[in-house]
Amino acid sequence: MAFAATQQRCRDNLFRVPPLKGQMKLEQLLERVQSVWDEARGPRPLPSRTDIDPVRLGPALQHVSVLDVVSGDPLDFRYRLMGQQLIKGYGANLAGQLHTVVADRSRSAWPFYEALVSCTTTQRPYSFDIQTRNRNEVLVDAKGRIWPLSDDGQAVTGLLAACIYFVPQTLTA
Repeated sequence: MAFAATQQRCRDNLFRVPPLKGQMKLEQLLERVQSVWDEARGPRPLPSRTDIDPVRLGPALQHVSVLDVVSGDPLDFRYRLMGQQLIKGYGANLAGQLHTVVADRSRSAWPFYEALVSCTTTQRPYSFDIQTRNRNEVLVDAKGRIWPLSDDGQAVTGLLAACIYFVPQTLTA
């Protein structure tokens, strides 16, 4: 019976996936950032990057990244800021780097690029749940949300992302 249950969990990919040490719970993180984004936005469709008050993010700040949208073909994103928990989970500080340089189509981080593009083009928050390998080649689950930012209230010129990295653990007998 125990073997059958283990097989079912493997088939369903329902491994226990705890967050990395020192991280907030995902729900708390998303609620906090959503609240700050909504408050910064007010009656406008989109807030600007300067409307986001880092102090209001509180402990969520360590799980937040801010990216600039870089026009072109393909669309690209420059990391302006990466919180300490994101640096720890990803295994590198990407501040100042372009996303297409650090994650090309052959790497497993490309689905995150597609999430960034979706948020930019729809001008709406976009949730993601991506399994990838970090810079240390550790398999991680990245779960979070991306919120659009706009300097002029119309075009998306930046993104606010919040993420928690989870490390899948093997099943124990």
